[in-house]
Amino acid sequence: MKKLSHEEIQKELIAITIRLLNETGDIHQRDVKLHSSLQRHLGIDSLARAELFQRVERQFDVSLPDYLLAEVETLQDIADYLQTANTSLKKSSPLISHSSVVNVHQ
Repeated sequence: MKKLSHEEIQKELIAITIRLLNETGDIHQRDVKLHSSLQRHLGIDSLARAELFQRVERQFDVSLPDYLLAEVETLQDIADYLQTANTSLKKSSPLISHSSVVNVHQ
């Protein structure tokens, strides 16, 4: 995952959502805010939610867990998850490098 500040994550999530809503033609009716309900306020149904998650995964180079797709209510929920993943990424160091992996089935 790219190392970004919480504010950068939030801004990028809003931009991704606006682009998605623009493609559906609904942006003129929506005020995209971090605490708006994805479904009630932004009109993002389950299919659009799946598309939003795919875009977030590509943009942030992260794999979101399946449970998150069903549980998040707002963009802030996604931002909080990404910030947690971003913070743990900064604190952790790899235990094993790709160059030290040995094929035991030779």
